[in-house]
This record gives sequence, C-alpha cells and structure tokens, in this order.
Amino acid sequence: MINRSKTSDWANTIFCQFNDIKLFNEILDLANILDCEVVEGKRNWTDILTTPAFILIVDRNLVGEENWELFLESIEDSEIEIPCIIIDENDNFNSPQLESINYIPLTKENIPEIVNKINSAYIIAQEIFEIDQWDE
Repeated sequence: MINRSKTSDWANTIFCQFNDIKLFNEILDLANILDCEVVEGKRNWTDILTTPAFILIVDRNLVGEENWELFLESIEDSEIEIPCIIIDENDNFNSPQLESINYIPLTKENIPEIVNKINSAYIIAQEIFEIDQWDE
C-alpha cells in the first residue's frame, strides 16, 4: 500500500525518499507481505522529519542538504534510533558513522540487502511495539 500522506503508525511504516522504480517495487512487494505502508517523501520537503516510520530509505540529494542537517540534529537529540539506509554516494553531505545509519549504494546487486535490512528492522519494530503496548 502506498500512502502519500503522513501516517502515525510508525511500527508499520516504511519511509522512502528516492527515485528508483526497481527498489521501490521491491519495497512495495515486501510491504504487502508485511502488511505495511510505504510513505514517499517529497523532494526538498521536511517529510523525513515528520513521518513516523520504523525505517528510512533515502537519497540525500532528494532530502536536501538543509533537511538532512535538521534530521541529523534531531537524531542526536533522540533516545530512539530509527534505522536509516542511505542509498546515495554523495560525499558532499555530512555522513556520521552511527550504528543506526547504513550506507548501501544503490546498485542492482544491493537491492536484496536493502530489502533484508527493512525486513529485519520490521521484526525489531514489532517487538518494540509489543513491549510498548504492555507498558500502557
């Protein structure tokens, strides 16, 4: 399911901001299996900052330098580490070495690795969501 608006169900939302139809279709296939939503970020918009999701897959060229810096500031201040997969190879962006940020250049050969990381992040998000439900 594609959702072009923001959703509040972070544990079932995959955030995407890139332009690659092959990767996007693979993510949609996985989302259908997992019964997740895929939210597409708009170019140079703050969607990366305002969309709750269990994983982010981004091309920083589409996020924009200013929004990327705001995102990095927001994760520095956060207690929660949301996995982020960066698929671009642009060395002009700030590229911190954080456990939650994975750099996987977008190639045909790397698409299965990206999809596997999304699946792993989903499993972890579901475990966290269950724990949060018990705490309420």
